[in-house]
Amino acid sequence: MESTTDIDLFKKLLHYVEDEYAQFIDHGLGEIKEWKGQEIIGFQDHLRSKTGSTVSEKWFYTYVKNQPEKLPRVDILNLLCTYIDAHSWSAFAKAEKETIKAAVEHSHQLEKKESRKENWNHLFKSIAGFVIMACIYAGYNWWQSTQKTAFSICFYDQDRKSLITDLSVELVLIDGMGKTYHKADSTGCFHGEAASNKITLIARSSFHKNDTLIMDFDQSISRDQYLQTDDYALMLDYYSNNKVTAYKKRREQLDKLIEDNAIIMEVLPHSIGVTLYDKEDFINKLTTPTNSLKRLQIIDTKYQNEKITKLKFKIAR
Repeated sequence: MESTTDIDLFKKLLHYVEDEYAQFIDHGLGEIKEWKGQEIIGFQDHLRSKTGSTVSEKWFYTYVKNQPEKLPRVDILNLLCTYIDAHSWSAFAKAEKETIKAAVEHSHQLEKKESRKENWNHLFKSIAGFVIMACIYAGYNWWQSTQKTAFSICFYDQDRKSLITDLSVELVLIDGMGKTYHKADSTGCFHGEAASNKITLIARSSFHKNDTLIMDFDQSISRDQYLQTDDYALMLDYYSNNKVTAYKKRREQLDKLIEDNAIIMEVLPHSIGVTLYDKEDFINKLTTPTNSLKRLQIIDTKYQNEKITKLKFKIAR
């Protein structure tokens, strides 16, 4: 704010003079610079009656109606101050400057308070907005957790192409709610619910190799899954428990499953080549619980008329 000049103080003094005369005549005459003729004369008379002196009409037009560039004489200023019950011009000017200064400081304090208030309001709104968004996010997550998708999956034996009903298929389900454990029912199927659109399902069976499935429910909510026989575990069980009938049945099953002229290849390590097996040798390998059978991994299998016509495997190191 610009500093207050003496001319500003003089205009302030004229405003007080205007109010004083208005109180005397008991009605307002508007701004003092707009007074004319009889109004000026009436003011001159009242000024004289209250102070014992007055101002000329020329002075009135020079300093009141026009825009003065300098102050009137100090004796006239003192006269007008006496008219409004001020002690003197110097006392009036000092008091007005202090009043203006106090008003400016008060205004600054209000501005600071408003600024602090606005900052607090902004902070409050930010915190409130964050809390609201957090609540919405938590509510949405809770709602999602309650919106479960039903799905089903049936497990088949890779070799027999039939549902696994004679063994228990254990399952580990991983979805948006964490990890849970289940079992396929007596029909070889599992019917469950998932808390997310994509799940991971780990299938385990005593005589099948573990399998990990990824199910995307945007594509399908039902599925058939073929599990590869764990020949080592199966043969070890037959040998250790003297299950001759089951052993013979497994050999017969493999004989029916593999074409007589099937191409059977073992991929050798370090890309040095392959070893060819005939059907009988490969069935012997699959039905003898050796350490190499434990590490046998099927790489690729081709079928024709539900019989294996080409098979590729390796022995993991």
